[in-house]
Amino acid sequence: MEGEGKGFTQKKYETQILRGLLGEICTDKHGQKQSLGAFCVDEDYFVVEDGSRVHGKKDTQKNQGLCNKARVECFIYSINWPPSSPDLNPIENVWRILKQRLRNRKPYGGWSLEDLREAVLNIWDNEITVEDFNKYIDSLPERLEKVRFRKGAQTHW
Repeated sequence: MEGEGKGFTQKKYETQILRGLLGEICTDKHGQKQSLGAFCVDEDYFVVEDGSRVHGKKDTQKNQGLCNKARVECFIYSINWPPSSPDLNPIENVWRILKQRLRNRKPYGGWSLEDLREAVLNIWDNEITVEDFNKYIDSLPERLEKVRFRKGAQTHW
């Protein structure tokens, strides 16, 4: 099954994400842009990707522009996140909670894509609380102060 094996590769990112659900969101059956109202900026989507090599932002002889080609063909407009920037968005901390709860359910893998989808939705609907979000939102002043103290470098958050 695709997605099995060690690590998440550019090929898996291109196939499962860029040409998968994200590609479906950004294009319709005929390759035309879709509009979902408030979720679009000037009828376009902007995806924020960090500097991970998996995103394949840099064309190399090895990747032959695989991910960049998929972005163009699927109308995916990507914004580069600055390298080594502190990620202060509280959702990143909530993603970490979600991933840990997934690992606790099936720590040795073996997920089918549908099982994984159901587990994520179940955790999101039944285990992630408003308090989980508020904890990280309320900590923003402290987190910002730590970033200032470290002159913009990452913190333990």
